[in-house]
Order: sequence, then structure tokens, then C-alpha cells
Amino acid sequence: MSDWQMYSEIMQKKALKFTQRQTARYLGISRNTVKKYWNMDAGTFNNLLCSQGREKKLTRYDQIIIEWLTKYPDMSAAQVVDWLKEYYKVRDINDRTARRHISTLREEYEIKKLVNPRDYQALQLLPPGKQVQVDFGSKTVTRASSKKITLYFAAFILAHSKYLYASFLDRPFRTPDLILAFQRYFAYINGLPEEIAIDQDKLMVVSENSGDIIYTYEFERFIETNKLKMFVCRKSDPESKGIVESGAVRYIKNSFMPNRLFDELSNYQVQFESWLERTANKRIHNTIKIVPADVFLAIEKQCLRPAPIQEIKTCDYILTRNVHKDNTIWFKSNRYSVPLGTYNQTKLVEVKVDDENGMLFIHDLKTTSLIAKHKISVEKGKLIQNQNHLRDYSQKISELLETMVCELGETYRPFLEEIYRLKPRYVRDQFQVIRKLIQEHELRKVQKAIDYCIKNRITNVTDISDVIVFLNLNETDKGPNKNQVKLQPKALEEKILTVDTVKRDINLYCELAGENYEV
Repeated sequence: MSDWQMYSEIMQKKALKFTQRQTARYLGISRNTVKKYWNMDAGTFNNLLCSQGREKKLTRYDQIIIEWLTKYPDMSAAQVVDWLKEYYKVRDINDRTARRHISTLREEYEIKKLVNPRDYQALQLLPPGKQVQVDFGSKTVTRASSKKITLYFAAFILAHSKYLYASFLDRPFRTPDLILAFQRYFAYINGLPEEIAIDQDKLMVVSENSGDIIYTYEFERFIETNKLKMFVCRKSDPESKGIVESGAVRYIKNSFMPNRLFDELSNYQVQFESWLERTANKRIHNTIKIVPADVFLAIEKQCLRPAPIQEIKTCDYILTRNVHKDNTIWFKSNRYSVPLGTYNQTKLVEVKVDDENGMLFIHDLKTTSLIAKHKISVEKGKLIQNQNHLRDYSQKISELLETMVCELGETYRPFLEEIYRLKPRYVRDQFQVIRKLIQEHELRKVQKAIDYCIKNRITNVTDISDVIVFLNLNETDKGPNKNQVKLQPKALEEKILTVDTVKRDINLYCELAGENYEV
């Protein structure tokens, strides 16, 4: 209906004592729309329609935008907005409005956005018992009390038979939770596949350095214990584990979880395993056209390695963190310091962390010894440091001071300590100047110059060089030329005080200032 027709219908229903909700339901429009026009008179509504007919802010740039889109079909709306700001100084552009306007221009002028679709190829089935693919999923479900809760699950599917399994949690997975899920899965299929295909998830993989995979500490122990072979998928490579993404995660989210009430985790897991035996593993698979359970029992189960006999329970919970190059770890959105030297440039360093009663305890993974303790901050983005984790400058300066005393002699210790006291931030530079002077001149001359500085209360190291030059001149004056004036320190001061400067007549400055200037 037209705008005026809609307004007229709303006014008629209002006159008939319809409520806003009833009017919206009857007309098939939003209740917010009805509410907007409910108390609006005809004149105000007409002015609103006229104002909406104004030229849009981006309309004046349509020709420019069309040229850009034609020349660069892959150009995004965000880039168009940025170019308008850069070249035409357009301000206050709403991103959502811009996207709609540019989308309208593309449709009107039939400028399709250029995309580079990926070419996929069909893959042959892997041999029985060769590989299990693992991935994660989550979905919000409803409790019996009508409250919402998000469930997380780890899905497992055998690449040959498409035999499916999953383990659920009511919180995000941690590494020990994933290990427990693996244990349950191995018990469910009563065997071990040859390899596990996983994504580069932080629960399992710390980093992927050109094929040199570094696993988390707990997952590395799990791999070694069960002698598992890992196949880590590359980033943005769905072909590597597309089976589990579409055939497991999406299938569970769309077929098992919708409209199913959640009461408690154990019952939900039982319901899921019943669904597996009743439906998921008993249906004819759309791709391979066989029943996964039949293929698994007849062929693939015999190709699995014997499952380890172990009690299915969580091990002692070990929470680890990587040590970064600034010798800190991340914990609950804050950085906490560890002693200097904990980080190693050549290999990854992990530490164990425990949080108890508002305190964070950081342990060495190998020795289990406590290396740091912090009070946990309730804020975000903070750096929490212990003073003993900071670089100990005093110790190194003390060593440097002792070295300089050894070079100059014990009698010069007070002079060096005074330099340290007056200029603690630049003491290294000050001592370096003295060392350079010792290299350039004889030690005897530097000592003599320092004696002069001590006598005249000079504590600026850079003046020592000038004093050495001054003393060298005095030694030269003691030569055969006796007629040359010898300036001793005291005489030098008297000479400076008795220097007679040139005096000019005041009229000279008046002439320079101008004819009209008078004293």
C-alpha cells in the first residue's frame, strides 16, 4: 500500500478503538510503524513525506561512484566511503546507509560485484581406520524453564564410514575437556584411528611454523601417550576437514539440537547418543549412499588400533600460558610479569598457572617450582608487575662502579660515587667518557685532571677533557721559553677578572638606532 493509504488505514483502526498491536497485526506492518504515526496529524504526515523526498546525501556523487564500481568491480562499499572521504572530503557518512545506496546503484546499473570463487574438487574416500576429523560447534538452546543456554560440542567423524560422535559442554572447551572428549570417543568406537585431522585451534596447537607444529603441553602429552599421528589443517582450507564441518557440526546443529529442551548435561549427552544409534549413524549417507553404522561395524572397526584401557576422567587440571618476549603472560585479559629471562628466543616457553582465592600462581612446567605470584586484577588491559621482575639496574651499575675504581684507583671512589649520586640516569655515559679519556690519554694525565676537578669541585665529567688540555698547556709552558706568560689556576682566574673590555660612546648606538631616537 502507499504511504497515504497506510496512514489512512491506521487512522481508521484508531477511530474504531483498535489497539496499536491489533492495528499492526491487521495491516501486516511493524508495531513501531503504527506507534510512529498513531498520534500524528495529516499535516505533519504530509511534511514528513515531503522531507523524505529530499535528495540523499550520496546522490550527488552517484556518477563518481558508478565510475569507480565500473572500473573496479570488486570494490567494497567501505572502500567507496573511504575514497569519498579522501578525495571529496565527505563527512558524516553512515556506513549502513552507504552500503544500501551502493547496493542500489549496482542493481540499477547492473554492476555485479566481482568475486573469485574457489574451485573445489571431489576427494576419494580415505582407507578404513585412516583418519578421524575433529571440529567444534556451538548453539543456543532452551532450558525447560524457558531460559537460554549456549551449548558447546566437539564433533568427531571417521573419514571412511562417516561414523559420527560428539561430546557436549555447557561452557567453552579447555584442553583437558578436549582430552576427556577424545577419551570418551575412543571408548565409544572401541579403538584408535591412525591419524587425527584437527584445525589450528589454540586448545591443541600453539603455532604452525612452516610445518613445524608446536602443540600445547597437555595435548602433546596426550599425543605421546596414545601414539597418535596428527594432521593439522592449513588456515582457510575447508577441503582438509570439510567432512566434519558439513557432515558433523552442521548436521548436529540443524538436526539434533533445534527445539530440544535442555535439562542437564548428562541427560543431554544420553539423548544425543540415542539419536546417533537411532538416526544419525543409521541413515543412508547422502554422499556415499551407505549406512555409516553398517560400514563401521563391518569394515572400519576391524582396522582401528586397540583402544587404551584407561579410566575416563579428567586429569589434574593444568592451565598453561605462553611466555611472551616481554616476559609476561596473559590471564583474563591482563598481563602478568614473570622473572626476566623466562622467555626464550629459540623455543616456546609455557608455564602452568593456578588461580586460588584471588591470587595467580605461576609455576615452571618441568620443575613445578613457583616462579611468580600476583594478585588477580578485576580490571581489563592492565599490566601487573612484581618489582623483583624488573631489570636490576643497581647491581650492574655497582659492578661498573667497581670496575672504574679498579682502573683509576681506590682514592677516586668518592669522586665516582658523587657522579652516580648526581646523575644516576646518565652514570653509564659518564663512566664511558672517563674510559674513553683513559684510552686517548695516559692514565696519569686523567688521574691528574680528576685531582684538579676534585680540588675545584668540578663534577661534570665532560670538563675533564678540557682540564687535560689545560694541564698539557701548563706542562708546555715549563719548557725553555721563559718569556711566555705562565697561567696557573689562580692566576688564570685573576687574569679573567682583570680583562678590560672595549668601551664605545653612547652616541654611536643612537646613530644606529635612527635619527629620531633620543637618549
